[in-house]
Amino acid sequence: MAYAAVVSLLHILEQIRLSEQFPVPKTQFESLYSKICFFQDILQENFPAQSSDQTAVNDLEAQIRDAIHKAEDIIESHMSKFLPSEYGSSSCEIFSRDLEKLLQELDSLVEMAVNMREQLSQISGLTPIASSRSAPSLGRKFVGLKDDFLQLKDQLIGESSRIKVVAVVGMAGIGKTTLVKEVYDDPSIGQIFHYRAWAIMGPNYRKRDILLALLRSVDRDDSKFYEEVNDGQLTETIYKNLKGRRYLIVLDDLCDIRAWDDLKSLFPDDGNGSRVMLTTRLRNVALYAAGSTRNIHYIRFLNKDESWELLRDIVFAGKSCFMNSRRLERKLPRTAKDFL
Repeated sequence: MAYAAVVSLLHILEQIRLSEQFPVPKTQFESLYSKICFFQDILQENFPAQSSDQTAVNDLEAQIRDAIHKAEDIIESHMSKFLPSEYGSSSCEIFSRDLEKLLQELDSLVEMAVNMREQLSQISGLTPIASSRSAPSLGRKFVGLKDDFLQLKDQLIGESSRIKVVAVVGMAGIGKTTLVKEVYDDPSIGQIFHYRAWAIMGPNYRKRDILLALLRSVDRDDSKFYEEVNDGQLTETIYKNLKGRRYLIVLDDLCDIRAWDDLKSLFPDDGNGSRVMLTTRLRNVALYAAGSTRNIHYIRFLNKDESWELLRDIVFAGKSCFMNSRRLERKLPRTAKDFL
């Protein structure tokens, strides 16, 4: 299971980050951590695949799982050989080379995941027009987020008529994308905002990809034509499409304040209550984009009961034979709960 492999590797990486004993190439290590966090975020939401697309989705998840296992093997191999008295520059160089090859492989998987998500989102109807979508299904990945759901909705439909940027902040895998997606798909939100669009930022942010993703949402009829025009024309077209309309734009997994600087001019402020929602793991990015702590929503950690509920749903798929087994809960290692 790709998601379980990602969570396992993130746990290892976080332990290394907290330790000062094991030397790592800092830039490459942080790049690796960022990409693994991206995979966790995107796997946490099921790809919106139709049955005809499920084979491609399964193949991609298998490739992600294999790459994660490879990363784990590389890290554990170097850690097992580590002795402070013997770990010199040559060992560091070998580790660095191994990480560089791994990062190149992960880059291609990130690109594949982003492209597939965008294609399947278009097929499944991620449209800008207010729609009659079903009410939020507060399901297995929505554990512990019901209060957050209501608070975030209040942030979007509040009294302020000026454009507002609302940032959702939390550690990787805590449920930022899940929460925002539930709010985005809520029928009452669809009735309020004339245009809605969603773009996945991620660690390998490329402005043109984001511009095209937004355009596919706000003007699907001419989406192929836009692939031939330059970034300036794309920017102007998005601005004109949004001008005078009440819109909701989601930027998922914003990692860098420079990315926000690249995009913020896209969004006109017509005093009509338009909103930009973003998810990020970084508080400084959230504050920079939102402009005020009042516009930042922090997702809390799950409590013990919520962690157990989520673990049952993920591992046992809600099967009744496990649902009431409190003995099993008591036997679980605490570290297993910490993964959640």
